[in-house]
Amino acid sequence: MSHPIRHLRNVRLDDKLQAQLEPFINAHRPHESTLNRVQLRREFGPPVSTITPLSFKEICKQVKAL
Repeated sequence: MSHPIRHLRNVRLDDKLQAQLEPFINAHRPHESTLNRVQLRREFGPPVSTITPLSFKEICKQVKAL
């Protein structure tokens, strides 16, 4: 059985209705395959072992610097 959202594929929708349904339509569209570990490292570099937490003051300083 086909998913009901697929029946909207060839339907012409009102612009407002299309905007309202967009999150649901995008959720059920075909997605690209995920990257494997080698591709992830090639694209983003090695994984970070720790993430340094930022204090609220540090975040405020960064915002003011922008």
